[in-house]
Amino acid sequence: MYGSKLGSMWGLIALSDISKITKTRALTLKDYYEKMK
Repeated sequence: MYGSKLGSMWGLIALSDISKITKTRALTLKDYYEKMK
């Protein structure tokens, strides 16, 4: 029980990190496209 709780917590942390990374990557891509125009 304790292990699964810990695992889900780490999964949530990893998901939030991934979403942060994809958001910043999307923003930098947007800036890049704006400059290329």
